[in-house]
Amino acid sequence: MISAKEEPSLSIPPAMDGLLKVHKRIIDVDHDSNNTPSGAGKPVSSRLLVAATQAAILIGKQGATV
Repeated sequence: MISAKEEPSLSIPPAMDGLLKVHKRIIDVDHDSNNTPSGAGKPVSSRLLVAATQAAILIGKQGATV
């Protein structure tokens, strides 16, 4: 579970920074365990599981509330 307080002075919110670090770590582990470069350069996506009580405050494309 990742949570953090908002800090307006930072360029990226701490919670998002944590998620990006986790995503990078997963990608790095995948590359380390798989020495073949067959997937090199292909897009990688992650899915985020959010509690229904928190989903009302998410902002989607073009500022729409998700």
